[in-house]
Amino acid sequence: MDVYITKNDQRLGPYSLEDLIKLKASGQLQATDWAWYEGLSTWIPLEEVPGVTSGSALPNMPVPPPAGQPSSSGDSALLITRTATAVIIFGIGFLVFFCVIFVAACFVGGGIIGGQAALAQHAQGYNQGAEIGREAGRKFGETYGGLIAGIAALVSFILSLLVACWLAFAGILPWCRRK
Repeated sequence: MDVYITKNDQRLGPYSLEDLIKLKASGQLQATDWAWYEGLSTWIPLEEVPGVTSGSALPNMPVPPPAGQPSSSGDSALLITRTATAVIIFGIGFLVFFCVIFVAACFVGGGIIGGQAALAQHAQGYNQGAEIGREAGRKFGETYGGLIAGIAALVSFILSLLVACWLAFAGILPWCRRK
């Protein structure tokens, strides 16, 4: 049986059962070091490997490299780095997306109001048309201003969150990659 060991954030092995017994006896491996062998779904303490402490061995089987390692300080540091990166990207992205979406919505609203003012000026003369345009702008702002700001904030939040998580957790940025 081939056994892999994780000690001090390093994967070691594969080791035979006899090698593990010798390394443990010499003090190079501790009972609390993590071990994995084919058939396990997760890493276990070395002391739980059959044959290391009790002398009962498991049958010899071919072993592919283990799928993962137990949680370590390296994984924690990477998670903190990715989370901090996502928060920073989210904050910047939210401001940028909100400004772009809000300004675009204001241009659309301004176009609607400007169109109404132009029609009023053409139909009723310049002074009265300008007053109708101001009134239309005020009504538009009262009616749709909060809605435009709310939609801009919601869309900005969703886009920023998606972009931030994608960049930080997909390993796109070099400092967010597993080493």
